[in-house]
Amino acid sequence: MPNPLVPTLIIIAFLIGLFVLMWLGWRKRSRRDGGITLNSVIPDNLTELAAADAFYVASTRPGAPLERLALSGLSFRARARITVNAEGILLAARGETPVFFAPDTVYGAQTATWTIDRVVERDGLIVIAWRSPEQDVDSYVRVIDQTDHANILAAIAKIAAAPTPTPTESEISA
Repeated sequence: MPNPLVPTLIIIAFLIGLFVLMWLGWRKRSRRDGGITLNSVIPDNLTELAAADAFYVASTRPGAPLERLALSGLSFRARARITVNAEGILLAARGETPVFFAPDTVYGAQTATWTIDRVVERDGLIVIAWRSPEQDVDSYVRVIDQTDHANILAAIAKIAAAPTPTPTESEISA
């Protein structure tokens, strides 16, 4: 009978190596995305328009729903509370620092069916399109009680700034 110790050690070494590579990849992604500014200062006396319990799913670059951004306060999928106020959107994911999006940084909301790490029924996700000084970002939330879904979308549409077109590469180089 062969000695099972050698294959066991090989498997353990492989798994440790795999976890080290995953950790290094996440660290690199966190450094890359660390320059994207998020507002964690929450104004006093907010005027609530709509609120709901939700799941924060992910933040991505617009047009790249499979490329997760590792943003401080929005790094991990978690249960959350989304509150749309006249003064902006407050997204508080459990275990993370709450993030506040001022109306002039939010340029819309729409629905989606999938993003990285999540596929739901048709139009089951809300995509909040917002702009930091460094990057446009799409943040995905899934409202738990679907009766709140339309209220959240309508409230975001009410406060969202008019979209300003992002210059194309040819416009930048011209």
